[in-house]
Amino acid sequence: MLDNTECPGLWEFGVFSGSFPRFQLDGFAVPAPARVMQSVETVKKAGGNLGQGNRVISARGPDAKFGFPTISYEGQSKRGRPGLAHSEKDINMTTYVLVHGGWHGGWCWKRATPIFLRDAGHTVYTPTLIGLGERSHLASPETNHSTHIQDILNILWYEDLNDVILVGHSYGGMVITGVADAAPERIAKIVYLDAFVPENGQSLMTIFRPASSQEASPKPPVIDDWRVPYPYRERPFGITDQSDSQWVLDKITPQPIQAFTEPIRLKNGGSSKIPRTYIHLRPPVGLPPETEFFQFAERARTQPDWKYQELVSGHDAMIIIPEAVAALLLEQDKDM
Repeated sequence: MLDNTECPGLWEFGVFSGSFPRFQLDGFAVPAPARVMQSVETVKKAGGNLGQGNRVISARGPDAKFGFPTISYEGQSKRGRPGLAHSEKDINMTTYVLVHGGWHGGWCWKRATPIFLRDAGHTVYTPTLIGLGERSHLASPETNHSTHIQDILNILWYEDLNDVILVGHSYGGMVITGVADAAPERIAKIVYLDAFVPENGQSLMTIFRPASSQEASPKPPVIDDWRVPYPYRERPFGITDQSDSQWVLDKITPQPIQAFTEPIRLKNGGSSKIPRTYIHLRPPVGLPPETEFFQFAERARTQPDWKYQELVSGHDAMIIIPEAVAALLLEQDKDM
């Protein structure tokens, strides 16, 4: 019996997301990992009802055609497409779009996403913004904050994404605010993970306040007049493990300066009309408590239109404590 079986040929039917079935055709038998098989069997014992009018037809071991476990069922998902209903938590599918912070790339999420999000049956996108990570060769003096907002809007549009949980870490908070303003109808919830939360007309440079352990720098160092290197290499992003630090330092790339200096233009209130959560990463005991993000955390903690949560960690928590970060992200779909 195979588990986590990849079947790329079923993408055209929209039945697979990563290694788990997502939407399936009426009465069509498709590959299913053992953990999904167990969930389906549990539902069958309760009468076969998956909710939303869905019923399991069969769940069996290695199929003669596919060679591995399959499930068959009928009905409509809650989004009106053939397939499993989303009301059963074990097989509930949520779409996450995780937006990295400055100097990073989609690579920074790799510890949290495969084990704790994708393997839980969810669809997860971890795009890299233009000019960074594996797209660093596309950087130019014209790359700015608006470029990065458009990066994520394009993901939503071309991947036909709706009911998304949109997550932004650090500088990614600037980006997801612009995305929420431009496409609020596609977003179910927005999560700021130790991130900047701008208001209309603000840029990252205008709202940045150095951590209490750092000296104020009125102007960031630049390369070739338009690229900003990461300045705090002794203890990058609050990471204390030496191998993790070196891994991150080897991958970060200079940030186009206009991403930091371009003011954001909000026409629809930013993220204020969407359910939103702020996850504050509180420094461990012995370190200064007020980071660059303390002002935004305090605002969220004291305002009624925010859900506020905390973790004790350095800034790159998805690298330092990926299990805890993934657990909080998995919680976000409970009240959707």
